[in-house]
Amino acid sequence: MRLKEAHPWNWKVHANRAFSFLQSAGVAVKVFISDRHRGIAKWIRECQAACPHYFDIWHVARPISKAMIKLGKEKGWEKIADWVKGTRNHLYWCVTSSTQGFGELVTAKWKSFMQHVADKHDNHPSPLFKKCAHDEEIKNRRWIRIGTKVYDKLNSLLTNVRLVNDIKKLSPDSQTSCLEGFHSTLNHWHPKMVCFS
Repeated sequence: MRLKEAHPWNWKVHANRAFSFLQSAGVAVKVFISDRHRGIAKWIRECQAACPHYFDIWHVARPISKAMIKLGKEKGWEKIADWVKGTRNHLYWCVTSSTQGFGELVTAKWKSFMQHVADKHDNHPSPLFKKCAHDEEIKNRRWIRIGTKVYDKLNSLLTNVRLVNDIKKLSPDSQTSCLEGFHSTLNHWHPKMVCFS
């Protein structure tokens, strides 16, 4: 027997069962929100094509923050670490200030951040989002000049195609954190290593 067959948790089987159960109970799944699991995204796309699939913001924000913190610790890239909190806040704002399904607007707002870090707050390249939405007066920061190696590195990190495509699919309304918190509480009070009758 192969390891894959022996493993008790097969997400495809459980996802299929869950959708089948809900449909047999008369519940229509109008929107599905999950983490960035590539397999689940593919399964939804192929097997539940009528159901829009969105990602939880935290599951995209966390790896961005981790990558920026890691880069910011390296010599010469210290300025990147100054922008971790701002990047995270900007991502949440981009998504929650847009209506679900308007992925192009979300990505236009997201890409505008690279203009903001360079202290350029209007005449952005995208016609969907031409200027920053913050007040005219902002505190002076450690701006990153366009054309520098630090700017290019941060730009390649924040605007890579896969990340931008995932940001386009973020959910502004609901998140998975409540469900994850519930499961965490269950696991804390009912650990799997203890058997209950």
